[in-house]
Amino acid sequence: VSNYNGATGTVFTYNGGFEWAPVRDIRFRGVYGRAVRAPNVSETSFPNVPNFANGFVDPCNANAIANGTAARVTNCQGQLSAAQLANLPLAGYSLGVISGSNPNLQAESSDSYTLGVVVKPRWLRGVTLSVDYYDITVSNVIVSLAAQTIVNSCYDSPGLSSPLCGAFQRNLGATAGPAGELSGQGLFNTTIQGPQNFARRLARG
Repeated sequence: VSNYNGATGTVFTYNGGFEWAPVRDIRFRGVYGRAVRAPNVSETSFPNVPNFANGFVDPCNANAIANGTAARVTNCQGQLSAAQLANLPLAGYSLGVISGSNPNLQAESSDSYTLGVVVKPRWLRGVTLSVDYYDITVSNVIVSLAAQTIVNSCYDSPGLSSPLCGAFQRNLGATAGPAGELSGQGLFNTTIQGPQNFARRLARG
């Protein structure tokens, strides 16, 4: 049992297993475990600072719009007018971003299952066969994403309802933005690079 400040609170970790040998030649085994990782100080408490994402390529520009999923074209054209799409730089450029932490992170938790069998035939001296299957699911997995991944993932998702779409802003007005951004371009220092909780990560084998 561990108690953390902030959003993590009190968490429990535990595991248990079994072994069963119906005969001396074969043994079955299994283990279940629950593990928890609380976000560290650098993920929750570092100050947000202005930064630059060098070589940023707008996924909606004419050269990149066809390089994502089928949803990218629909999302870009649904949000931006033809004139705004034409304002997007065709090459990579330095995008002003905010780098920092996320005080609202939840703890990661994992559930792992392992099942196996060991076969050691008594009539084959020195021969042992061991086979195991594992299944690990990490929930609320913490991942820090770069600006390029954030923006690409937004437009490559079905619709524009992905939480990543809220991590950056465009100049959707008719006039230039505060840093001279043309209509349709990404606004400087609005894209937030930092850790986020994702639904889950799976590993099986």
